[in-house]
Amino acid sequence: MKVIALLAFIISTPTTTLACDPESNNQPQCNLRNVNIPIRNFWDPTVYWLCNSTNGIAESLKCPVSLLFEPIKRECVPFDKWVWIKPCSAATTCDPESNNEPNCDNTNINNPIRNFWDPTAYWVCRESNAAAELVKCPINKMFDSQTGRCIDSTEWVWTEPCPNQF
Repeated sequence: MKVIALLAFIISTPTTTLACDPESNNQPQCNLRNVNIPIRNFWDPTVYWLCNSTNGIAESLKCPVSLLFEPIKRECVPFDKWVWIKPCSAATTCDPESNNEPNCDNTNINNPIRNFWDPTAYWVCRESNAAAELVKCPINKMFDSQTGRCIDSTEWVWTEPCPNQF
């Protein structure tokens, strides 16, 4: 009977999801995986969230004057370098179990994007609202997401697909 009661409790207990809510301000719950990682505020591009401890409350920090928070670089950049990115878009969310094929829009045209399943290939969006093209690197080359180009396989180093995912 205790087992049944425990199972009923577990099933009825609400769970926390990692789903992105574009209607929220994106204030994170601080945990081990997001300490000291700047996180985008969906409502105001002049500020971002920062967790200073694992069980603290995320602090809202303001970018310096004339700078806006860039969610991919996770830093404040000049107005003329800042591009609006739809909250919860593939550009700002990451699923390490996917192949990382992007949804093509005006923010990722002609930008090489890492294919998580094949290090010898990468994605390119040629036009907005079109399917991404899978491009193969030349023989003995592998895609380096840091430089955005194919490099010699002897120089290539594996990196986490979603290093800032939490």
